[in-house]
Amino acid sequence: MNIMMISSLNTYTKNMSMQMKWQQKKASGDYGASKTTSANQKLAEQTEGPMLPEKTDESVQELNKIRTKLNTGKSLTSSEMKFLEKHDPQMYKKAKEIEMERQAYEQELKRCKTKEEVQRLKMSKAASALSTVNEVKNNPNIPEGKKLELIVQEHLKFTAVTKATQDFVDSGHYSKLPSEVEQQKAEKDMEEAKKAEQNITDKTDDVQVQAEEDEEDTVSDNDEKKAEDVISDSKKSRAEAEVTPEARKVKWARAQAAYSKTQVSIENASSGFVDIKVG
Repeated sequence: MNIMMISSLNTYTKNMSMQMKWQQKKASGDYGASKTTSANQKLAEQTEGPMLPEKTDESVQELNKIRTKLNTGKSLTSSEMKFLEKHDPQMYKKAKEIEMERQAYEQELKRCKTKEEVQRLKMSKAASALSTVNEVKNNPNIPEGKKLELIVQEHLKFTAVTKATQDFVDSGHYSKLPSEVEQQKAEKDMEEAKKAEQNITDKTDDVQVQAEEDEEDTVSDNDEKKAEDVISDSKKSRAEAEVTPEARKVKWARAQAAYSKTQVSIENASSGFVDIKVG
């Protein structure tokens, strides 16, 4: 999906460039190279910002640096966001939208409990981005210049999502997640341990019942030994099931997902959005 989206974006951008060149030539009647350069410059302004002069002041250099970070999917610092807000409100608005998309996606990543969930989440984002690109591209009511702007913005958002996924993998969180096969094995082991424990408890109760039926005042030494053995086996079974590599991964993933959910609730509450659930 990532490759499909980038291919779609690049194809549309190329077509847009050709259309701009042709429209420029028809409007001026000049079919020379100068108008081609003008069309390419307009395209660059949409995708990379205005072409910079050879000598730039500090503010333009900083804007160019920030634009490069956005194009590579990197998160902006608070100082860079403040700089944009002051010097380029339009880019600030777009950067803020990208950052909100990234933060929401990062929270979704942290709530994933298996490696496959992470992959499905990324594929879902890619499919959504590609769908948006196609909708914009095929909408006759959107001016061509605006189409390019919207598609580039969608591309930048997906680039940020891709970078967030890579950061998640590099942080080691991804490797700590179980695969779905490992999750199923851990859950099966725990369930079997639980059933075994219940079965042993029933057998222990049977020992006591048998002693009472034999009208013994106390359980015989032999029966006590049987009860101790089955209880010991029960504890060993549970302990082994809970410390297998698969079980450790499953418990870690669940803990991380619960923690992430709690953090989101706290952030929402501090922002004035309180999510109250009953039951």
